[in-house]
Amino acid sequence: MAFSNAGLSWINHLVGAPVLTASSEVATMPVTNLIDDHRSSRWRSVGAGSAQINFDLGSIMPIGVVGLFGLNHRAAQWRIQLSATGIGNGDVLDTGTIDANIKPGYAQTVYCPPEPLNARYGRITLTDASDPPIQAHEAGTLWVGDLYRTQRNFSYGDAPMWTDPSVISRSRGGQVYVDVRDPFRAYELEFRGLTREEAYTVALEIDRVAGVRGNVLVVPTPGGPFQNYEAILGRPVIATPVPRWRHNLHRKRWVFEERL
Repeated sequence: MAFSNAGLSWINHLVGAPVLTASSEVATMPVTNLIDDHRSSRWRSVGAGSAQINFDLGSIMPIGVVGLFGLNHRAAQWRIQLSATGIGNGDVLDTGTIDANIKPGYAQTVYCPPEPLNARYGRITLTDASDPPIQAHEAGTLWVGDLYRTQRNFSYGDAPMWTDPSVISRSRGGQVYVDVRDPFRAYELEFRGLTREEAYTVALEIDRVAGVRGNVLVVPTPGGPFQNYEAILGRPVIATPVPRWRHNLHRKRWVFEERL
């Protein structure tokens, strides 16, 4: 089965949106935490029953990816509804209730519609059947954005990895002590077949908008069996040029470091 070329999303439409609400929230962990750069700044529902997140982007926007990051679920299902006029009023997307397919240790789920669509309003409904049950729904970041899929895929040599920033020290007696820090992922990708247009409207635009400070959502294989392992929401940590190395072909290398 063939899957789409890699997808890149560098603008979260929810940032600055006029409406972002939830069916319930703990006062100290409001739903507005979902647009914080760090997924450790979290939204928590009151109780573990079905929970909804609703948003109004303010105007019709192109949407190619919806992702939730920093989840506490183990057996979650979700339903995504998007509309240009109002939820339940001519939805342009209704996934129905589907498995969120959250992988142990990755705490994220990403959905890419088969075709890009345009919508203003959205609703995400979460349920969870974990045993033992969760006490509440929690999430760190909600991303709703366009997804640019490159005309030519990234080159061989892409390199996902886990980084353990724990600090190791050794005593005079030789004992090793560990100051444990949370591990995080990184992903190195190089695109060697960017068109002239993609060089300016994608690669250099990501450099302009995100630089090494802002978040980018990378989906290496949209629709693939490892999508929820591979997808990474993080910042580019290495700034590289976009040289033209063949007639009308440019290349760009990125290393993305996961936000915690």
